[in-house]
Amino acid sequence: PQSPSCYVALQVEGFLSASMAHPPSSTPGVPSDCSPREAATLIVPLAPNADHPIPIATREASKLECRAERTAESAESKAEEMPPKKLRTSELEQQMLRSALEIIRSDEQRLTARTVAAAAGTSTGALYERFGDKAGLIKAVFHEGFRQCAAQVEALPTTSDARHDIVALLQVTRTFSKANPMLWKIMFGQPFTEFQPTATDYTAAMDIYAIVLARVDRLLAEAGRTTNHMDVARVLIATSRGLIDAELDGILGASQRSNDRRWNLAIDTLLDGLTNGPVTTRQHNRASR
Repeated sequence: PQSPSCYVALQVEGFLSASMAHPPSSTPGVPSDCSPREAATLIVPLAPNADHPIPIATREASKLECRAERTAESAESKAEEMPPKKLRTSELEQQMLRSALEIIRSDEQRLTARTVAAAAGTSTGALYERFGDKAGLIKAVFHEGFRQCAAQVEALPTTSDARHDIVALLQVTRTFSKANPMLWKIMFGQPFTEFQPTATDYTAAMDIYAIVLARVDRLLAEAGRTTNHMDVARVLIATSRGLIDAELDGILGASQRSNDRRWNLAIDTLLDGLTNGPVTTRQHNRASR
């Protein structure tokens, strides 16, 4: 059904056409000497057989309104018929990655393409398009783990105490692993057979490694030691990783107190030996000959 304004415009058009061929002899409210076009701009029936004509300001205004209504109705109809546009954006990729991390925190066994897609409110097709397969998804999680850990390490303030800064850095990685145990295992333990990190993948850890090297340089400089800083950094990383894995597996201690005590014992002993300890193993071997 047409709206009143649309009907008015059509009636005006019809009245004008008919009046051109047969000018009305008398129309209520219209002077007898008025031309058909002028009469059409003065009155028009609101509906067939209406008793009271209504004045209109202009015929064109009603016609434009009618066309606008038709255009709007047509657009709404087409919008209803068209399927929703598929979303394939980086925003969707981040949403799927966040969903994967949430699933990993609760139950890593539920990490499948279907569960991640459902949690992100999308389809498995969208997930495969963004990540390729499950291995690609786990690879993205792997890199995200190092990105998050690096962000926490980079946020650490630098103090005037080089040893304190090393201890704080190692403690941050320990805290991160305890808050994200399964993510930590993906970063270092390869729990999923679908994804095996390559040497290129492990460049994701370079930001953290660079910070460790810088702090080790300061530590050795303050201690007046000439030990290779890369060797020291590797030993620190390997030792802390071993302690972290032992704690996550429940074999470092039976309580948090015992875990903390043994962690501090290991780190303090290592730093003591690296900075002001006795002779090195090579020196000891040479002296015993």
